[in-house]
Amino acid sequence: MKTLHALLACSRSSTDVSALSATGKYLNGVQMRIRFLFLFIVLVLWIIINPLVSTSRAVEGLLSTLVLLSMVYSVSHTGRGMAVTLALGIPYAIVGWLNVFFVDRALQSLFTLLTAVFFGYLIYMALRFIRTTSGVTADSVLGAICIYLLIGLAWTSLYRLVTLFQWNSFTRVMSYSNLLYYSFITLTAVGDGKFKPISSTASTLTILEAITGVLYIATIIALIVGAYSSSLIIKRQGQADEDGGD
Repeated sequence: MKTLHALLACSRSSTDVSALSATGKYLNGVQMRIRFLFLFIVLVLWIIINPLVSTSRAVEGLLSTLVLLSMVYSVSHTGRGMAVTLALGIPYAIVGWLNVFFVDRALQSLFTLLTAVFFGYLIYMALRFIRTTSGVTADSVLGAICIYLLIGLAWTSLYRLVTLFQWNSFTRVMSYSNLLYYSFITLTAVGDGKFKPISSTASTLTILEAITGVLYIATIIALIVGAYSSSLIIKRQGQADEDGGD
């Protein structure tokens, strides 16, 4: 009787372990499919909310923390990616919250610089993912969109850094919402006579962003088309092998 109970307990334990393993694999699969969804949502919120509450440092600190968490979620499947993300992201988030409670020009400059650097790292990680992904998935498309948004936000930080040291770098005093607007109309090559760079640094950054926007669109289209063509060729070869085997 004791032996029967022991066998039943072992069987139940084995079933529980199998269920947990299956659940873990399922959740990992879901994460791999939507790794950039959280980041995409946070970036869209950043673009929408910041101009509405451009004077709120607390909102900026909260958004910076959400960006960090979304990136941790995106790269949590690799130990090295997680380590680098935390090494860059934790100082970025801490300085972001210090900037909320202490009004200091040097602290604001440091936070702006860290924002540009961290966003640059996010761009690199997303590009690396798209480059190594086989085929075209919804997540790779979301990653490509995130990169485009991150480029605009990173350049916004660079413009902001310039205005902190040269307040007359543009034809008018630029708030963060104005810089955000200027960055994205430059990135998309729309252009607007409302704001114009005056200083050589601001002019150089404007030229580089316009070039980056055009080259990115051309490059990402080539990568996506190439990935789709490769997956299509592999699929057709697999079907041909199956037909040949039959």
